[in-house]
Amino acid sequence: MKQFLWRLAAFALAAAVLFAGVLGLSAVKPFSGILAKLTASTGYDASVAEEMGAHIDSVRTPDGADALILGDSVCNQILDPFRLCNDQYRIEASNRAVTLAGQYLLAKAFLDAHPDTADVYLIVTPDSFAACLGSGIAYQYAVAPFARAGLLDGLDSDTLAELRADYGAPFLTGTFARWADASPLVKKLYLNGVEADDPLQNEGVLSDVARRNLENLAQLCRDRGAALHLLAAPEADTPDRHNAVAQLEQAMQEAGLYEEFSSYFTSVTWYDPALFQVDGLHFDYTVADMDFCAEAVRNLARASGLLDGIVLSYE
Repeated sequence: MKQFLWRLAAFALAAAVLFAGVLGLSAVKPFSGILAKLTASTGYDASVAEEMGAHIDSVRTPDGADALILGDSVCNQILDPFRLCNDQYRIEASNRAVTLAGQYLLAKAFLDAHPDTADVYLIVTPDSFAACLGSGIAYQYAVAPFARAGLLDGLDSDTLAELRADYGAPFLTGTFARWADASPLVKKLYLNGVEADDPLQNEGVLSDVARRNLENLAQLCRDRGAALHLLAAPEADTPDRHNAVAQLEQAMQEAGLYEEFSSYFTSVTWYDPALFQVDGLHFDYTVADMDFCAEAVRNLARASGLLDGIVLSYE
């Protein structure tokens, strides 16, 4: 019996060493690509890290910009075409998976690198206020890129505690984030575990992490002498979208945030539903050319009385 147990223990140890060796090799080229194909992990590459890493590097680069525009994918659709023709405005819109925790970290990094910032804009749909932590996509967009950059500690203690509870402290380090980005297999194994444990991506109308980090962002801007402008991304003129705006307005009132951010609701611009994709959120790419996007930004500027001096042409 003892001999059997020793053999079993030796086999388990050998299997563990072999598994660890495979995981180690999975982060080294060319083995990373080979193992990714063998394990159907090719969809877990570092593209998100590269996308968010570009935003993080950009906001941390000192230059003459004194205004920052953050936002979700709808904001990105109408403003990203003018990213390179603006010097005063730094346009770094991403998507709602970044959550307001990630938006806060982007704003903080920008303010650290641009102490004379006058304005910070957050332009989002109501859906961005429902986004919460705990999902695999939130880890990829709102956690791992900021862990790689060493910025996660900029969050408040409650949000950090939520991250540790959702993802586990060892997986909030830059070391693990870089390993997972180098190894599609490691990222797949980890994210599948996260999704199996808690696949939630949205939490009510105004999630706790959104409320908390919106308040933190407002306080951060006050402390740095910058004005925070919370504006609404363009909306389809449908009952569903009107209801989404109304529900957020009620949630803001119940949270005691409406007075400070009431201008969000007066800045909503409504468009013919026929102009939108099937999701009812994004403009159809067949109509959203540069001229259309420029006019959408002008409409938002007129509705809010803000965005003075933004450049909407390369001519």
